[in-house]
Amino acid sequence: THYEMPGSGRVLSAESKIAFPTKESLAQMLDRAGLVVEEWLGNWRGEPYAPTSPEIIPIGRLR
Repeated sequence: THYEMPGSGRVLSAESKIAFPTKESLAQMLDRAGLVVEEWLGNWRGEPYAPTSPEIIPIGRLR
């Protein structure tokens, strides 16, 4: 991420690492939280989840 300081000409940079859980790990967390996953989507267009999907989107409800 880069932050530009208007008027100063300075640009600051910061790195951050984000870790995402696996689908299996996410399923366990949701189950422990009392949620039921009815469908897994793999992107924001609503396509089904596959191991190569860019996203892991659970669709569900309270148990």
